Amino acid sequence: MSKMFFTLKNIKKTAYHHYGKSWLSLPKFLYYSVFHINTFVLLVAELDKELPPYPLEPEFRVIKPSLEELDQLREGKDLSREFYYDRIHGVKTCYLILNNKNL
Repeated sequence: MSKMFFTLKNIKKTAYHHYGKSWLSLPKFLYYSVFHINTFVLLVAELDKELPPYPLEPEFRVIKPSLEELDQLREGKDLSREFYYDRIHGVKTCYLILNNKNL
C-alpha cells in the first residue's frame, strides 16, 4: 500500500523524469504505463563484492553511500524515484557516480 501511495504522490515528478517538463509528460506516462507493453533487458550484477575497476573520466567518482549519506545527498533536491528505492522497496545498497565539478 505504501508503494502505491508513494508512486501516486510522485506521479508528476516521475512523468517529468521520463518525458521532460511539459504538459504532455503526464498523458505520455499514463499511456505507456497502462496501454503499452514494455520490453525490458535485465542485467544482473553481484553488488556484495567490490566493484571491478572501470575507466572513468577524472571528474567522476563512484561511491557506495550508507542510507544516512544517501539522505544527505538527496536533501533539498528534486530527484527521480530511483533515488528513493530504499523507502519504496526497502533497498539497502546502491552505488552512485558523482561529477566532482558539480559538488
